[in-house]
Amino acid sequence: VGGTNSSTLTIYVASTAQSGTYYFAITAYNGSRTRCVVGSVNVLVPDFQISSDPTSRSIKQGESTEYTITAGSVAGFSGTVSLTKSWVTTTPSGITADFDTTSIVLTAYGSGQAILSITTTSSATTGTHKLRVTGTSGTKTHSVDVQLTVSTGANFTLSVQPASQTVNRGTSQTFTVTITSIGGFNKPVYQSLS
Repeated sequence: VGGTNSSTLTIYVASTAQSGTYYFAITAYNGSRTRCVVGSVNVLVPDFQISSDPTSRSIKQGESTEYTITAGSVAGFSGTVSLTKSWVTTTPSGITADFDTTSIVLTAYGSGQAILSITTTSSATTGTHKLRVTGTSGTKTHSVDVQLTVSTGANFTLSVQPASQTVNRGTSQTFTVTITSIGGFNKPVYQSLS
């Protein structure tokens, strides 16, 4: 060999090959001289991926919010991705989650979106909750978890102290009625007695 010489190495990948990185070694030798070089091929299998934007939201009781769920084609995948949802944590009360569509149709190398809407009541379970969104197409399944933190909403509490008293006929007793603002509540409150 004088100067530089090149040859072409062609690697054929079977249609049944698994995805992943495969390494190969090429050895050149001449008498006592040996050289070795390592190369690799990354095999991609048509599939899809799923993500959420954002992955976390914080709201107060009585408020609503949304997550954008995106499914994307990988390595030329095409097909319909069906969406389902399930609570990872204990199912909270007063919180409803709904998709605007439960099917995303993907073309090769394309993407599609669905909106996950969350609504809460004024008495929704406070704390941090996790909801898992799962996409399924045939035997392929992928999921993403979204987090929702619900804090106490604007409201008020009502209490009376003491709760009970004894009174003689012809006399009177007094009770202390207390209204306490919660979560920045700042509206008129009207009282009645029945």
